[in-house]
Amino acid sequence: MTRTAVVLVGGLLASCYRGLDGAAGADEGAGTEASASGEGGSGEGDTGVAAGCETPSVQTSPVRRLTRWEYDNTVHDLLGDTTAPGKNFIPESLQLGFTNGAASTPMSASVVEDYEAAALALATTAVADLPTLLGCDPVADGEDACAASFIEGFGRRALRRPLLADELTAYQGFYGAQKAEFGFDKAVEMVVAAMLQAPSFLYRVEIGMPDPEQGGARRLDGYETATRLSYLLWGTTPDDALLDAAAAGQLDAAADVRAMAEQMIDDERGARAVQDFHLQWARVTAVPTLHKNDAAFTPAVADGMLTEMALFVDDVVRARNGTLGDLLTTPATFVDAELASFYGLPVPAGDGFVRVELDPRRGSGLLSQGAMMSALAHEAQPSPVYRGKFVLEQLLCSPPPPPPCNVDTQLPAPDPTKTQREQLEELTANQPCSGCHRVINPPGFAFDHYDAIGRWRDDDRGLSIDPSGTIATGDAQGSFADHTELAALLAESDTVRECMVRQWFHYAYGRGEGELDACSTDALADAFAASDGNVRTLLLELTQTPAFLYRTDPDAEAGP
Repeated sequence: MTRTAVVLVGGLLASCYRGLDGAAGADEGAGTEASASGEGGSGEGDTGVAAGCETPSVQTSPVRRLTRWEYDNTVHDLLGDTTAPGKNFIPESLQLGFTNGAASTPMSASVVEDYEAAALALATTAVADLPTLLGCDPVADGEDACAASFIEGFGRRALRRPLLADELTAYQGFYGAQKAEFGFDKAVEMVVAAMLQAPSFLYRVEIGMPDPEQGGARRLDGYETATRLSYLLWGTTPDDALLDAAAAGQLDAAADVRAMAEQMIDDERGARAVQDFHLQWARVTAVPTLHKNDAAFTPAVADGMLTEMALFVDDVVRARNGTLGDLLTTPATFVDAELASFYGLPVPAGDGFVRVELDPRRGSGLLSQGAMMSALAHEAQPSPVYRGKFVLEQLLCSPPPPPPCNVDTQLPAPDPTKTQREQLEELTANQPCSGCHRVINPPGFAFDHYDAIGRWRDDDRGLSIDPSGTIATGDAQGSFADHTELAALLAESDTVRECMVRQWFHYAYGRGEGELDACSTDALADAFAASDGNVRTLLLELTQTPAFLYRTDPDAEAGP
């Protein structure tokens, strides 16, 4: 693209990114272009809120920028791209355990440059197949008429709402100027590049509709609701059917939103967010980059472990309509020939992954899968501390404090006369370590039959393994003989269910819960408990809360 074109694109995006940086705590859409609420419905009808919460109470949420994963999914669905340009972007930071929070994606000059480079490359590739991109015939229809149709249609898909009148005028004027200088094909290319750099493409801008009866809350319009649904359940931009539903007012009532969410979960794209949540929650996304001392831990095995977990959670949650308890205790997994050989399981026929039943004394759902066991380990040895800490943090929402600064956390060299458990118990028996490690160590020791790369081991360097212990956090109370009994105990815990509601809240809404979210969090916890921890039910309920359907009114926040 020439310097002239870059300047013109920059002029078109005059709103820039001011007020959109989630890390700066900017309000959703404050000071940005208005949404197309005129076509999004009235917001009247069933609000889906419980008795006592009739007036929505919503914590302030910063606007969210697309993550690298969401960006890749979005440009794939918009343009058919398969290059995954997001891999070249600056990685998000981890906030509240996930990378999709508003504070995880701060804006910077280098990020803007990355977006520009990606937009130019994507636009160039898209225009190489101009008939498919345009959806009209510039010869038969006329170039300008075809371009106008494309700008309107592609603009709705890219910005996730109809273009406003001034936006439509600006893009058409931009196209005309570029056509006069560079010709039709290049002008279309520049329009695509410009839209892929627009704040309303890169950010999930939300304005909402004022409702005097709802205090300081604004109901999201149909297009904003469609966008929240699509990125929550599919990890990508709304498709035409979802945008059409928004235009027809079919997302105005909470019951309609729920019905749409049910359809979206059943769609094959419904696997995306279910898998992404669990892989992030399990802290296994970096498994392919782990360095292990065992040569059996090959790149193919590491990648296969992530596929194993992704297929398992989708099978339990969507195919079998399972519960949190099923995720924690089901003695089954998915393997291909290479992963089966690695685990010492019968090798399946064919090249793909298949579901296999496991010895119930060994396999116990997510917690014993290779990805998690290898992630929660050192290069050569398992880590009972990492594993116990994971149970406390991710399942019980009771993270232990960090060790004192003056404590040496270096593990002793392996002693051939002692198990790792015996060495660790000796190391942490006295103050200041004993207080925390009395809680951390037992659930970690439960997984001692799994080595540093996630394989079952019968002994620890020839010494007998003792995976028994006790746990006493929240209502997760009792003794266990091994990891399968620990998993069963956790599966029955209200504390664990409440913790998973919090984890899903953070993932779905991109922020932590606050005092004003009480109606939302209580409704989620009650529904999850009433369904015996059914994960699909929780996903649906996440679309019914004030925290999902509304946003705060900045004018009401400012006061008189």
